[in-house]
Amino acid sequence: MSFGQSLGVSLDTEAPEVGKKIKVNYSGPIAKAGSKMFAIIYKSSRIDTDIKRILTKLENNSLSGEIILPDSTSFFVIKIENKNEIDNNNGKGYVFNIFQDSKPLKGTYFNQGYATYLNNNLFKGEVNFDTALELIEKEFQLNPELKEKNFPNYLQTLARVPDKKSEAIQIAKQKFDEIFESGNDERFSVLYSYIVAGNKISITDSLVTKMATKYPNGSASFNRKFSIFQDISFKNPDKAKGYYEEIKQLYPSLSVIQRRLLFAEMLWVFAKKNDFKNIEGIISEFLENEKTKEAQSYLAFNLNNIAWKFSQNDSTLSRAKMFAEKAIEARKNSDTLSIYFGNVLDTYASILYKFGHKEEALSNQRKAMELMNNNDPTINYHFIEYLVANKKIEEAIKISEDYIKGNVSNAKIDSIYKLISKETFITKEASNLTNAKIEAINSYKLSLKKGLTHIDAPDFELKDLSGNVVRLSDFLGKTVIIDFWATWCTPCIKAFPAMQTAMKELENQNVKFLFINTFESEIKRIEGENNLSQNIEKIIKSRKLENFHILFDSLIENINQTANDYHITSIPAKIIIDKNGNIRHRSSGFSSSESLIEELKTVVSIINE
Repeated sequence: MSFGQSLGVSLDTEAPEVGKKIKVNYSGPIAKAGSKMFAIIYKSSRIDTDIKRILTKLENNSLSGEIILPDSTSFFVIKIENKNEIDNNNGKGYVFNIFQDSKPLKGTYFNQGYATYLNNNLFKGEVNFDTALELIEKEFQLNPELKEKNFPNYLQTLARVPDKKSEAIQIAKQKFDEIFESGNDERFSVLYSYIVAGNKISITDSLVTKMATKYPNGSASFNRKFSIFQDISFKNPDKAKGYYEEIKQLYPSLSVIQRRLLFAEMLWVFAKKNDFKNIEGIISEFLENEKTKEAQSYLAFNLNNIAWKFSQNDSTLSRAKMFAEKAIEARKNSDTLSIYFGNVLDTYASILYKFGHKEEALSNQRKAMELMNNNDPTINYHFIEYLVANKKIEEAIKISEDYIKGNVSNAKIDSIYKLISKETFITKEASNLTNAKIEAINSYKLSLKKGLTHIDAPDFELKDLSGNVVRLSDFLGKTVIIDFWATWCTPCIKAFPAMQTAMKELENQNVKFLFINTFESEIKRIEGENNLSQNIEKIIKSRKLENFHILFDSLIENINQTANDYHITSIPAKIIIDKNGNIRHRSSGFSSSESLIEELKTVVSIINE
């Protein structure tokens, strides 16, 4: 094991290739019992990634395992986790490029650079676009013929480098004008529009509309139509199918990405209506056009989503089981070592458990836990619940204790642990467990403390749902938690119940929650703020949310001003501001309710110390 690109992880080859068995060794700080090794696979197509579990053995303080990379691999990152612990090579990632005939595979450095923005989400790595640009330019030096084909994506990365942004915008404007005049490479016009506009959504919409008007059968036109289709599917699902058929007729030669966008949107429309006949039809249509392993992976993801939806209602539980089984079959056709296969098995196990098939539920959940990192408290609880149902009490006690010590438990796990260990653990042992949990919480607090900032929070003046003017400065002396969200953002809305719980648990700690609606599409703006307000009120009412103070981001010169001032590039995003008006913490995305609630409560506790 002498070859490698880092000290912590080494391979048995200095030139890893796809299709060949590769031995991986890890001897870093978390090479210990309970640690798991994963390979994050970045695909050549740049429209898909996967995370595969590497089955390992622990010997002499080292983890070792083997992996065979799929043919589509462009480069890969090795990640080692132990519940909340992660070794990501100090943010740089344990990154390995792919070779062919002892030479770097064409595109390996380009794709590594272009995928930099995924680093934080996939392995909590640093996002450094200067380094990304160097990797892309290295690729062009080795393979200059790739520059023309990948120029739009290169320009997108250039625009993310602060001192190169203005240069990228000027080039994008020039390219956009050339396309507008000639129609050549019109498929890139949307990407150039985004670069020209930055995060100014109205400018992007304006440019896309301009191009779509001139080229009514092009990519810009499709994007415009798809935006309207999304709006229709949200507000009037009964009309969505007709619009879907119209889009297919207007654009008979859809790209893979366009076809998948339409499929996922229409599948969810049918799912909301419990229209099982059309669900079956659109799945069959998808499979007629998509036959790759990547397509099976995409299908499994969507089938799992609707299986979970139908599992929440007893009347559709049989349908949920059927779709979960279809998702499992699709995953088996793709990759059974993927952590996403673990997600599918977790859904299937919960459905089996509701049917009363306790042993089968536990068997599937055990497989799911083997593939995943056990850092999601909800999934962890499922495992404990099924162990108890199958009368495996000693194992349930041991694993509950492990989760509690690792700070990956929740209130349900704590409660079930107290119940099953009541007559098993003596007071001293129970006290030791409590101390272990305190240590875990303190470790988590320390990690959050290290990431705290101390930056002046820009003031703003926004209108709320009632038309009142609200300023950030109105809440000086309070801790302020801002949630940036949009009506089209599913993770944003999924996080709302957790935000509701956090509000209740922090109500006596002088904390103000503000929910800033931003990044809405141009069509919603055109139809008027009143219509947007009605949609928001429906969302709030349907989820029985209380005391949500909703503000509307202001458009100044076509810029979502507050989101721009706070450097928000993706949503949901949370900003925590202290009593003196300083930004102390920021985060984006949504994984689970328990982790979000814990994060907000812990940061508030730290900055109020």
